[in-house]
Amino acid sequence: QNCNRARGRQLTTLALLDEAAAQAQRGEMATVLVLGATGATGSRVVAQLLERGERVRAVVRSKASVPEPVRANERFEAVEASVLDIPASDLAKHLDGVDRIVSCLGHNPTAKGIFGKPYYLCTEAIELVHKAILSTPADRKYKVVLMNTIGTPHPDGSDKTSAMQRAALKLLACCVPPVRDNNSALMYMHKQIGTKDPRIEWAVVRPDGLLEGDEVTEYDAMANPSTTLFNPGVVRRSNVAHLMAELLTNQATWDAWRFKFPVVLNKDQTDKGKAK
Repeated sequence: QNCNRARGRQLTTLALLDEAAAQAQRGEMATVLVLGATGATGSRVVAQLLERGERVRAVVRSKASVPEPVRANERFEAVEASVLDIPASDLAKHLDGVDRIVSCLGHNPTAKGIFGKPYYLCTEAIELVHKAILSTPADRKYKVVLMNTIGTPHPDGSDKTSAMQRAALKLLACCVPPVRDNNSALMYMHKQIGTKDPRIEWAVVRPDGLLEGDEVTEYDAMANPSTTLFNPGVVRRSNVAHLMAELLTNQATWDAWRFKFPVVLNKDQTDKGKAK
């Protein structure tokens, strides 16, 4: 069924041992670079990474927007800048000591956020990250996680959707800039970065409808949606953050979803509606 029954609990002892061994092999604890770290999901990713003992470097417009307990954490570092204003050469300097990158950037759900510039925030940020990586020494390796949306179809066409839903998604992509941006960002990962460069591995997380809440509950990660555009499901932002943190810290989870596009959904929503 190609379905990961994630339980939304702490890492298992085996996973912790695996990660400890990986850190020992690196010689020191590497850093995770987070884009969109002050957003509703990105802030939860930061919190979960810090809870796991990871070092986090976040690009933020203002350090004041970071909660004080996070700023006070000795394993947290803030780079004060607007992501798209950073030249690739400067971003490459911020990759020093970094081996994992996660982008939780998104468009604000306001008229200006939806229809105003930058129209391709997510795509341009991933392109910038890619250029920065290519300017670092060739022996460095990176894992890149992109937060996207269930509204972006799987590029191989394996999502089982009706003709009506496919038409609706195409119409949305034409009329709503963030939908077009999400499509473009996913395809950039799939086509421009691809799977050939041994330095870069990636995963694109596609959450269903997002709910607030900090508690991590049971959720499912699966290759394709089990819900539809007209009968959508939901997932807590905390669960999306948990999956992204798992991808970045648990090698078994990474191996399961490397170069893939997992859909994440609250467990009680998995069988809500089957895609047709």
